Amino acid sequence: MAAVTSKKGPRLMQEFRGVYIEGEFVCTGRKLPCFDPSSGAAWAEVETGGADQVDAAVQSARSAQKQHWGPLAAWQRATVLRKFADILVANRDEIATVESRNNGKAVRDTREEVTRGAEWLRFFAGAASTAYGNTFQLEGGTQANVYREPLGVIGAITPWSSPVYIYMWKLAPALACGNAVVIKPSEIAPITCGLIAKYASEAGLPAGVLNVVTGDATAGAALAAHRGIDKLTFTGGVASGRAVAQLAAGNFTPTTIEAGGKTALIVLDDADLDLALGIAVRGSFRSAGQSCAHISRILVQRSIYAEFIKKFLPAVRELRVGPALDEQTDVGPVISEASAVRCEGLVKSGRSSGGNVLLGGQRAKVSEALGGYYFAPTVLDGVPANSRVMQEEIFGPIAAIMPFDDDDAAIETANNVDFGLVGALVTRSLSRYRRFVRDLDVGVICVNAFRPGHWQLPYGGRKRSGMGIDNGYDVLRDYTQSKTVMLGAI
Repeated sequence: MAAVTSKKGPRLMQEFRGVYIEGEFVCTGRKLPCFDPSSGAAWAEVETGGADQVDAAVQSARSAQKQHWGPLAAWQRATVLRKFADILVANRDEIATVESRNNGKAVRDTREEVTRGAEWLRFFAGAASTAYGNTFQLEGGTQANVYREPLGVIGAITPWSSPVYIYMWKLAPALACGNAVVIKPSEIAPITCGLIAKYASEAGLPAGVLNVVTGDATAGAALAAHRGIDKLTFTGGVASGRAVAQLAAGNFTPTTIEAGGKTALIVLDDADLDLALGIAVRGSFRSAGQSCAHISRILVQRSIYAEFIKKFLPAVRELRVGPALDEQTDVGPVISEASAVRCEGLVKSGRSSGGNVLLGGQRAKVSEALGGYYFAPTVLDGVPANSRVMQEEIFGPIAAIMPFDDDDAAIETANNVDFGLVGALVTRSLSRYRRFVRDLDVGVICVNAFRPGHWQLPYGGRKRSGMGIDNGYDVLRDYTQSKTVMLGAI
């Protein structure tokens, strides 16, 4: 295990190794406390690194990629990745428990994310064999070959909201294509990254191919600015994404940025209402709304608006708010006190802009003995389209619902935000479906279903949601580079 237990004051604390370089956990003497959002108490400490550890990790990755991982055939790398996936699933309960305690997400959800995350490894294990080049016959008998080669060292900066899930989004294609990786996980929920590295080693990943440097923004900045990084991939907030992109640009490092969203669910008057309600409840309140794909805006055609609200509110009331490790919990805590305060501020802003709180709107008390950062699932209506609630990324269990009169109005409202990551639509009309798919300015559209992230499909946004994509066959080109060779007579 990467964790040991020691006595720290009045409670038992777990200590986790958070710096993993060249197949070994490194002691730096610097530790970061980790808080359990379900109780608000510190429950663990994790070893952290800085610029020196980032540099050592990049050097380790460069050597391992050139000597041990890049030269392997795609099928050889695939064998390791498939075993890696099997080990993750076998240890799913341990990983999910640590993840839920670290970031407050309901354990049923984190368990599912480990299982699904393993599918990223399995898919890209096979997909990497399709990253082939081309041959051309040119004038004068010259033959040209275009090869696809690994980039080298990938720097990955990941968020706290779904750590294991996003690790796999970054690791699977990068490793499958023959690259080595240095990960800087969020300092808010960093612990599972060390576990993942340990299991990768057990699967046979050569030492140095996967390195972890847990740390604060200083470590992230050092990774983004490092001249030894051949590609940077980032998932997080807009401000952080802009900062790391600027640092990477100094070295002309190719960068993928996924920086948030403002999903609108559009329910047309011909929709299957029960289907729409299920999508709205899950999309708005799973993970306590702490997701880039969070449905924070529900646009319902006016003729069915009253009926939708009549059914939606009781369905939301049935959601059980509770500790992350409780199997009955539907909505866990938000990540921190600051997040709970932000949720309160957004509700207050919604009221002051003329909106009504139909449900929730305040902190939820789970029990007298338990602290934590619980916020009640909240539904607002009457909030203007230009208000903070309708324009800003929420990252909390808050959804604003509003009516629209026709398709033009729905599209205009949905597009009238700075983000363009995910959109959702419920309709039975093929012609209306075609219109919305054409005109919604987002990178991913879910129609009559809602699971926006899939290993086979590109995932990326427009506008302030970032640049580039994760997932799908297309991403293989982002983790490889072309080499053109022109051969004349020999």
